[in-house]
Amino acid sequence: MLALLDLAAGQVDILQMWMFRLAGLPDKGSDWINRGNFFKRIKKLQADVQLLTKRGKKAEQHLLRQAKFSLPSLTASRLPVAGMMLAAANAISNAAVEASNHAINAATARQAEAAARVKTNHMNVIVESLQTSLITMKRRLQNSERQLQEEVRNCDLMNAELLDDLAAMESETISAKDDGKAYSIAMQECILRLQALKVSQGSIDIDGAEPEKNILARIVASLKNVMSDRAATQVKFNTLFELYRFDCLKLARDDWHDLSVTEREQLCQVNTFFCNLHLLANLGEKIIECMALLETAHFGKQVETESCSVISLLRDIAKYFASRSAAKWGVCPKWVTFLLIEQEVNVLPFPSFLGHRFNIMFLLAARIFQARKQLIKFCDLYASDNVVLKTIATRLRNPFICAQLKSLGLIDKLITGPIWRLCESDMHILDLSGQFRELIAWLGANISDPSDFLHGIPPRFSDSANRQGSDECFAALIADSDIGMDDHLPLIVQHVLQSAKRYFELSISEFINSGKYSEGVASDTLRKETVSVLKSNRLPESVFGLTDWLFTHAPNMTMLTRETLVM
Repeated sequence: MLALLDLAAGQVDILQMWMFRLAGLPDKGSDWINRGNFFKRIKKLQADVQLLTKRGKKAEQHLLRQAKFSLPSLTASRLPVAGMMLAAANAISNAAVEASNHAINAATARQAEAAARVKTNHMNVIVESLQTSLITMKRRLQNSERQLQEEVRNCDLMNAELLDDLAAMESETISAKDDGKAYSIAMQECILRLQALKVSQGSIDIDGAEPEKNILARIVASLKNVMSDRAATQVKFNTLFELYRFDCLKLARDDWHDLSVTEREQLCQVNTFFCNLHLLANLGEKIIECMALLETAHFGKQVETESCSVISLLRDIAKYFASRSAAKWGVCPKWVTFLLIEQEVNVLPFPSFLGHRFNIMFLLAARIFQARKQLIKFCDLYASDNVVLKTIATRLRNPFICAQLKSLGLIDKLITGPIWRLCESDMHILDLSGQFRELIAWLGANISDPSDFLHGIPPRFSDSANRQGSDECFAALIADSDIGMDDHLPLIVQHVLQSAKRYFELSISEFINSGKYSEGVASDTLRKETVSVLKSNRLPESVFGLTDWLFTHAPNMTMLTRETLVM
């Protein structure tokens, strides 16, 4: 019992001396030291140990632990009864120091392992990114290789026929069918000839080449006919082209200086034509202006062209009832279902303004007039779902607007539709002179008495302009009559036909009134020169538009595939 008490007292003495050592005090430290200062010294010691651990100074760390954390050396005189426990206490202290060192080393190893793992993951991400880039580059190289092989194959063919291609570029080689039909030349063949011309550009000297070798000047000099729309830029281009062609003629003709002034003037003449479908598009703009003036006079307030009631009606119906209308309105499916329930099989679908420009306004007016009663019934049924439907029904009930619709629809059936069919026919472009003169005479006669127009009697166009088969829409335009609407029709028709006549007289003056393309003025030589001229740009513009769309949406498509889709 005395030994245990002596041991307990000795342990207190040992712990006190160890705490003094931790605090940096001698073994016999004073008991009155401030507690705060005491623990500050211990915290500073902990900070020193952590700093040495971070810096990796293991030797200094070991000495510090031996000096501070080991038990103080004791003598038997201090603990005479517990001397036998000294060895055990020192062993426990050494084991604690070793355990602390092992824990620190293990933590350091874990940190190093985590850092290595993060670095490995980062390297894996970089490797995957490089692999993806390599795959993409490989795919691009394969595509480039295929394109290069195609270009090499084309170049081989081009080099084999280069001399023949250059020698064949004469005006006689640009042929057309005798009946006037137009056709598209194969794209692959055009590309080869353009490439041949590009290769030969280096050998072409426009200013100093001999006439028989100046290929570029001979090509330009062989062009006698051009067609465009009536834009100011196109008109200016025609003027510049004539000046440039005059310079090329002097280089291409070795007998230029031997020609007389009259012969030179004949050679320098260029036959400039304008697309007749653009003629119809511009007619629509003039008719819209006329309709706005008529509404201004009828309603007693200023009406702008963009807010004209009948034009707004056409656009609203095309926006809501056409098959390409916005799906969020949901009107088109309801309209189709309504027609099926009502068994209205003769109602024609309404085209959309999107993608149409030449005759859409007149065609849409004719179909709306035919189906206006069904449209009113439908709009009354679903007016609560859409406010616009109520506005459409109100306008369709207005006799003045209905008279405007009928006038526009009859223009489609009697004027614009036949002109379009003439443009699509096999007729020679100079033969349009007689058709246009008949149109001007018919318009003049109906201005004073519009009865032929209202009864659907068309101008005496050729058979190619006649309608094929029955036209129920045309029959509805003629047969449908209303007292309130008929009161407005004569005035509206007179103003519309007057505007159309004035517009046609200005736009097609070269085909009428002794113009250079009119009957009796155009010579047989001019007829032979213009046998290949189209009556509109619809075919080349459609081919150009589709080709441009393919280059934009499928840039890697081969030329043969593109040619197959276009042809």
